[in-house]
Amino acid sequence: EDSPLPVNMKGEDALKAAVEALDLKKFDYMLRECFRMIGNENPENYRLYYKNVEQLIRVVFEAVDFEDISDTELEAEKEDLYAQIRKYADRSSIRNYVLEYLNAFLKKYEAGKRNQEKKPVRVVKDYIREHYQENISLEEMAKLVDLNPVYLSVLFKRSTGVNFNDYLTDIRIAKAKSMLKDTNESIAAIAEQVGYANAKYFSQLFSKVVGINPTVYRQ
Repeated sequence: EDSPLPVNMKGEDALKAAVEALDLKKFDYMLRECFRMIGNENPENYRLYYKNVEQLIRVVFEAVDFEDISDTELEAEKEDLYAQIRKYADRSSIRNYVLEYLNAFLKKYEAGKRNQEKKPVRVVKDYIREHYQENISLEEMAKLVDLNPVYLSVLFKRSTGVNFNDYLTDIRIAKAKSMLKDTNESIAAIAEQVGYANAKYFSQLFSKVVGINPTVYRQ
């Protein structure tokens, strides 16, 4: 009995890496490369070709981690795809169908993962906007959304374009600017109300972010 040829371990590993990185462009490239590799092996042996294509599909499905789809549902989808490619009698049709299917599959997976990532970041941003005057730390926010602080930091930067501390500072400074314009409260009072107990530190930070000190800004 024929056994599936390994699809060049380097090719498989790169394909898995593209899935895990949600890199759609690299995924499409590596998928095409894998098809090229298996297409060059025993070109007359269709049975072996089917098995290698099924192995490619298996590699992709094993690399994904849908939170809202059960393993049973995922397995059923994979089996449906196997059944579909067996309907084709030529390699070109198999290749084109699988390329289109798996690229669409990863695009759907990527969109789902991005939505999953956005939820904890949205919760943290909402919390900061409501509690900016309190002592807020990345560690506390990580507990709030039940994530590792380092992972939350990566998600936050990827989603907002700035790191957690800079985002918190921006919110506080924006509130301080508003108060400086609209109230007659002292610099120290404003500093405390936006989360800084040390008025001197607040003034230094304000100057660094805005370019002028709070007193000049108010004038």
